[in-house]
Amino acid sequence: MTDSNSAVRFIRSFNMTNTTDGPRAASEIAFERLGPSLREEVPPPFPADEYEGRWRRVRQAMDEARVSMMFVSDPADMCYLTGYQLAGYQDAGPREWVAATGLALHVDHDVPILFDTADEYLSATAMGHVPDFRICKHLEDTEDQPSCSGAGFGYLTGFIVGTLKAEGWLKGTVGLQRWNYRPARGYSEVFESALVAAGAQVTDASELVARVRQRKSELELTYIREAVRLGDVGMRGATEAITAGATELEVWAAATSAMAHQGGELSAIAGMVNSGPKSASLHGLASRRVLKRGDLVNIDMCGVFNRYHANISRTIALGEPDSATQAALAKIPALYREVTAEYRPGMSFRAIVELNERVARELGIWDDHWWIGGYDLGIAFPPDWVGVSYFSCGEDPGDKTLEPGMVMNHEFNFYLPDGSSIRELIDTMIVTADQVEFPHEFSRDLVIVD
Repeated sequence: MTDSNSAVRFIRSFNMTNTTDGPRAASEIAFERLGPSLREEVPPPFPADEYEGRWRRVRQAMDEARVSMMFVSDPADMCYLTGYQLAGYQDAGPREWVAATGLALHVDHDVPILFDTADEYLSATAMGHVPDFRICKHLEDTEDQPSCSGAGFGYLTGFIVGTLKAEGWLKGTVGLQRWNYRPARGYSEVFESALVAAGAQVTDASELVARVRQRKSELELTYIREAVRLGDVGMRGATEAITAGATELEVWAAATSAMAHQGGELSAIAGMVNSGPKSASLHGLASRRVLKRGDLVNIDMCGVFNRYHANISRTIALGEPDSATQAALAKIPALYREVTAEYRPGMSFRAIVELNERVARELGIWDDHWWIGGYDLGIAFPPDWVGVSYFSCGEDPGDKTLEPGMVMNHEFNFYLPDGSSIRELIDTMIVTADQVEFPHEFSRDLVIVD
């Protein structure tokens, strides 16, 4: 078993990394003084037993996959397992600031090890559930400080790999998240080589934690529903800001401000507001384009609570469209209502895509579809909120089904027949034991503002 006294481990490591009394004493005093009040004012999002249950489920998945140790580098997965969250993870800075830090779990040990720098100790241990925090610092080799010579990128790789080897955690198969954006390829190759040199066998386990966190607890679903509420708040704020002469950025700012005033956090993808001739660019960023009467305005956003995302998208008309355009726009919510009325827990993704295609053909809009599909939602950090599991009309969905605890978005996006725009309709979908919920309250019918 690992030493779970993170405070003792921190002070011990910190004393080794400072040579003058001033910096050491000041930092120690700061951590000792601020930690208790920070934990009281900004506690971890979940109680300790929920995190520890997640560790057990991941270790069970590791055992089934024959992975002895898992090194988690994905920020969303680290947050899921510990509550740890930061504004940045060294992934886009100078080469020397490599994204080496991460969370190690071993199939035979109850407590994972979080590796990071002393700068992040307070965030990790006060606002997260991190019983074992190991400090990565510039250190000379000592008896108390494991090392890994020739590991590359200096002290970070050497400290992490050396520590894991000293713990006996590298004797089996080590799972890495090769398909994650973090760390970058250059460092990932160095880190993997160091693990192999230390005796480990390495395999890809990119989606192992993500698959475990697909099935959400009741408290997680409570957070998702709060994110849904915040998304509705943001959409109302955006709609109120849509007026001739306003810019897309002002619409985005109004949505963001409205959500922040009620406890909403910044989303993993920057705000998407697209209007007029830009309205068919669904992934375009909000710009300085000035809104004009006659515009259709597409808004795609997430409400966010404790990093849990709920996706909502609507098309708002600035001024009343002509009758033909309104008739075309009305077919998308008609499709939504008809298909979602038939969704049930246990329904296969294959049945969902077949149902959507059949009804879209009956409505005469199948050939105009941009995308009908959905993907996992949950904890997310920049640069993306898209999860690992999805369904998409026109693609083979395999044998996946809607299972209780799943949360996905569901998109119904169509080009208008005359090519003038795209109408967006995206909702969050929550699967419980009894039903498939679409909890957003903001109107799915066309909203017209003057």
